[in-house]
Amino acid sequence: MGLKKETAELIASICQSSDSSGSLRVLDVGCGDKTYMKFVGDNEYIGIDVEVSGRADSKKLPDIIFNGQDIPLKDNSVDIILFLEVLEHVTKPDDLMIDINRVLKDSGTLILSVPFIWPLHEEPYDFRRFTHYGIQAFARKFGFEVKKISQLHTGWLGISKLFNSLSQKNDKINFIVLKFMAILSRAMSYILRESIPEFYLTNLVTLQKGKKVLN
Repeated sequence: MGLKKETAELIASICQSSDSSGSLRVLDVGCGDKTYMKFVGDNEYIGIDVEVSGRADSKKLPDIIFNGQDIPLKDNSVDIILFLEVLEHVTKPDDLMIDINRVLKDSGTLILSVPFIWPLHEEPYDFRRFTHYGIQAFARKFGFEVKKISQLHTGWLGISKLFNSLSQKNDKINFIVLKFMAILSRAMSYILRESIPEFYLTNLVTLQKGKKVLN
């Protein structure tokens, strides 16, 4: 789904505010092509990813290949974990969340994003969507406290981005129609200047490790 400005700014802010000495250890779970690596500053960055997924090998640059559920790091060894638009692709999400809790230090930060509305992508490894209520309940089940949650690309702007995405996978006629709808929706976002809170594309969540609930 590409780099999101809001996500990049959140990562940079948390990395800077957590420790100014550049001594944090940041783990990017499902790192892909390491889109967000440059936003962690001088801190240590580790990117891990699975060998087989719906993403092309050319778009994967992991430091470590893992099996998708057992993270090859020691307990309580990571300060910040990035888990960005990956949860919808995980085959065993409960197992991976338990292991994320294991490697994250006490009171460590998990930055998680997951789509609420988005077309199928990285098929056939596209398994689920979450509302903001659903992702909060899911995270709490694994011992994480929700510090902040934001809905990205709400209302007409989100609708415009959705039409743009759909246009990339369709034939010429549908492409033209969907592009027109995208332009129209974008115009509506400027004309109305009002959000439609019930419609948004992505949940961006800041979580803090608390008590582990599941074993």
